[in-house]
Amino acid sequence: RSPEGVPDLQPPERRSFDYVRHGTVDLFAALNTATGKVIGPLSAQHRAVDFRDFPDEIDRQTDPGLAVHVICDNLSAHKAPVVHKWLLAHPRFRLHFTPTYSSWINQVERWFAELERRCLERGV
Repeated sequence: RSPEGVPDLQPPERRSFDYVRHGTVDLFAALNTATGKVIGPLSAQHRAVDFRDFPDEIDRQTDPGLAVHVICDNLSAHKAPVVHKWLLAHPRFRLHFTPTYSSWINQVERWFAELERRCLERGV
């Protein structure tokens, strides 16, 4: 309590885009908004070759007749030559980039929040 008898309040915890990675892994997630199916491979690093394997996995697990739209942040790994070359060979895939500092689409953001609630909350 403060000298005035008011309970001390903890400041809100903050996270920013430039956080330091301490043993974290990347989760690349593809969400079929019609069915709720998620394709979610993990990667120990976030290199272009790691990301390039992700659309390959989507390609294997989805109907070849479907167009695939992938929403990405602006990380350079998503725009690397190895990814660009793969996309040229797979025209059904389209990458869409979120504006810098914007949030993910609501459904994906909600899915990650559920993962955090179930698996990653502080103390777990």
